[in-house]
Order: sequence, then C-alpha cells, then structure tokens
Amino acid sequence: MSFYTNKNVLVTGAAGITGHSAVKRLLDEGAHVRATVYSNRKLNIKHPNLEVIQCDLMKHEDCMRVLKDMDICFNFVAFIKGAKRQLICLMPQYVLI
Repeated sequence: MSFYTNKNVLVTGAAGITGHSAVKRLLDEGAHVRATVYSNRKLNIKHPNLEVIQCDLMKHEDCMRVLKDMDICFNFVAFIKGAKRQLICLMPQYVLI
C-alpha cells in the first residue's frame, strides 16, 4: 500500500507536463485526485478517482474552493511566456522592481 492510498490530493497545473505525470502516478498509487486546469486547458485522463476543475488560481475564492477537504497539495502551476492562449495578468502588487 502506498502513502497516497485513499488520500485526497490536489494537483494544480495538471494540464502541464509535470502536473499530468503527477496525476497519473497519484491515481496509480490509489489517491483521490482533484486536478486543476486553467480555463482553456484540457486534461485527457479518465479515472473514477479523478475530479477535474477548471479555475483561475489568481482568484482567492477559486484557491479556497479547490483546497477544501484536501490532505496534500502539489503545485505545478506555471506561467510560460509566449505559451499559446495564455493570458497575461499583471497586478501591481505582484510586480517586483
């Protein structure tokens, strides 16, 4: 039995290369996985222990909603400059000078 068996695990950035691999591995290990994807991304994995949620993790409410009832969180969210269909959201409080 794996450490992750029957654990509720959140994987953010699940549509990316690393997040996608983590989701598959966690499902193989027996975890109940909640995977987040940005609104225009897809996750092509089907499994009875997988819940996929489209959300914007720049919004506090979305963060709190996806974290609810989770035991573990793996954060694989990344902004990749020039990535196809990725929106740039610059907020003054996040700009470092």
